[in-house]
Amino acid sequence: MLMHESASAAQIDPRELSFVHAVRVLRETIPLMRSARTEQLPCMYKAMLQQIATGRLPPRENRINPRVVKVKMSNYGKKRTHHTPSHRSTRQTLRKGFRGA
Repeated sequence: MLMHESASAAQIDPRELSFVHAVRVLRETIPLMRSARTEQLPCMYKAMLQQIATGRLPPRENRINPRVVKVKMSNYGKKRTHHTPSHRSTRQTLRKGFRGA
């Protein structure tokens, strides 16, 4: 909300503002605002919004490569259900072997 309000006041697109910069400004400003007198708060709030608006991001270049899922190549085939024995039959076989011993 603060980034949107800051961008509106500066007449820029909110997507051009840095979120990290805005968080840093808030971390620095909030302790100062807590200790300030009530009549100073509107002026400090306006200054905080102006400071947030200074953190503009560089223009984004157009994406050259499309977003696609990359397929991992492997020399081995995929593991299928018939490659793994069922866990119940293995456990039962082991239990039977221990009882007979």
